[in-house]
Amino acid sequence: MSTAARATAAAAAACRRLALTHTLLRTPAPLAAAPAAPLLASAWRSYSAAATATAPTDAAAPASAADSTASTTQDLPLGARAAAPAATATATGPSKPSKPASSDSFSLPSIFSSTEVDHHLIHYPWSLSTSPSREPTPTFWQALRDKHFLTVATKRVQDHLHHPHYEFPKHFIRDAGDTVMALLNALGDTRGAGDAETLEPVMVRGLARMYADGYRSLAAKGQTPSFLIGDTVVGGSGASDRDGSSAASSKALGEARKKMAVRLRGIHLTYGPYPVPHDYVAQDWFSFFRINVPREDSEFESHPRQKEVLKTAQDDGVFIRAKVVVDLPLEFVLTDTVSGIPLLRDRRDRIEVELVSPHFTPWDDVVIGSEINGWRLAFAWRVSDIDGLMAKREVAP
Repeated sequence: MSTAARATAAAAAACRRLALTHTLLRTPAPLAAAPAAPLLASAWRSYSAAATATAPTDAAAPASAADSTASTTQDLPLGARAAAPAATATATGPSKPSKPASSDSFSLPSIFSSTEVDHHLIHYPWSLSTSPSREPTPTFWQALRDKHFLTVATKRVQDHLHHPHYEFPKHFIRDAGDTVMALLNALGDTRGAGDAETLEPVMVRGLARMYADGYRSLAAKGQTPSFLIGDTVVGGSGASDRDGSSAASSKALGEARKKMAVRLRGIHLTYGPYPVPHDYVAQDWFSFFRINVPREDSEFESHPRQKEVLKTAQDDGVFIRAKVVVDLPLEFVLTDTVSGIPLLRDRRDRIEVELVSPHFTPWDDVVIGSEINGWRLAFAWRVSDIDGLMAKREVAP
């Protein structure tokens, strides 16, 4: 067999391997654009070397690389005939990636332009089920201490809210559930979720501003947050079922409210006047209460004097902060505003909420009503923290 015949046979065999490998990988991209397939590149190098070696020495060889390719591909399968011209283009120089034909009739939501889902919530303070805890895990001894302090603080709150028709924590648990329901309604209401003043009746000013700013940040990206309890969407113009069917708001919210289980986890008390005068200092006597006292009274040398300072601070008034754990089937949904496509669905079975009372003194009426109309607190609890977001911040009620 002549040198030209051997070179032609080698080239044909290389192209057959090229076509077979190309078919197995099932990729329409050129060889130069497939660095993960070294077998393709090796087969083409073998083909190119054989064709180059025969061109200057064999008079019977085609006069050009194009003619050589045409002659050698006559005996190749159809797949190899399609692959050979693409390989030839690659050998003559780097090919530009081909631009795929557009087949989309509509633009995809903006979330598909990013691989990080959490990036879309970077300015919205809601915690996802995958988010790390914002509060450190207590040690065994800290848990025992907190349980003891909860018992002591509960007795103090019972003294502050002393009334025959209001039992703490029994009635507080009911009020806390109603407050959490009002919170989710406010955060899911597209008419006011971006306005801090609209949110302030249910949460403190600092927290309301953070959620309002976060809502406006999402709205600027064309995204809308919403909340579901079970199959009930809360917020907006009223509650409705997941599928959008109309339902009486009171009935739907009532069913969703029944799915909540609230339990008291911790209490923190702050004694002293409000607003705090500039010449007062804050002292944390225990982890569950703080006092604001005049600077000259911040140092004492006897237990009777200590009791006197505490009594004066208690007479000046108190804030009650109560942390509760709420067990409920809660789902957070982030939706593309234009297409209505859900971009994110995150389900949680528990949230932690801190509630705060307004400042009141021992001489204020904290429970109002009558035997006929019933009794209730004279104030409404407001949310001062959600999932430890404000744990290390000083938030004015």
